Amino acid sequence: MSASAWPPPFEVGAVVLEEDTHLVSSAPSALSLEDAPSPLRVLTAAKDTEPLERGAVVVRRGAPHRLLAVVHDFDAQPTCERAAARAALERALEVATSLGVRGLALPLLGAAHGGLSLDAACEVVTGALEARAGALVHVWLVVDEARQPAVARWFAGRR
Repeated sequence: MSASAWPPPFEVGAVVLEEDTHLVSSAPSALSLEDAPSPLRVLTAAKDTEPLERGAVVVRRGAPHRLLAVVHDFDAQPTCERAAARAALERALEVATSLGVRGLALPLLGAAHGGLSLDAACEVVTGALEARAGALVHVWLVVDEARQPAVARWFAGRR
């Protein structure tokens, strides 16, 4: 497993993204404003749909595939729990294996938008990978620059 700046030194077949029960987190971002629907349209669409369960994974096929791991429920407190992050990541790993993915990029699920501590998020990643790594050969842990030293220390302590 590696953690560093993008792009990784291997082909990424899928990227796991942190998501919420209404799929609002994956709405188009400011990076693609010309194609983005209005925030009001995104929120209205979310209101009019049934929420997904935490732990679910939605697949957006492409190159690379996007695996939307539902870990947040903004109607609950806390919005993210360790069990939901672990379930979503294990499901994402199963989906990645079924898609023939050998290289995967993923964040520390549950830590990006709060909810899980850095330690808990690292435990989720290692536990899920130990349980369900499947045919994965490479995993690229996407961590913001400020957290990289702490994450490196955490994983170094596991050796």
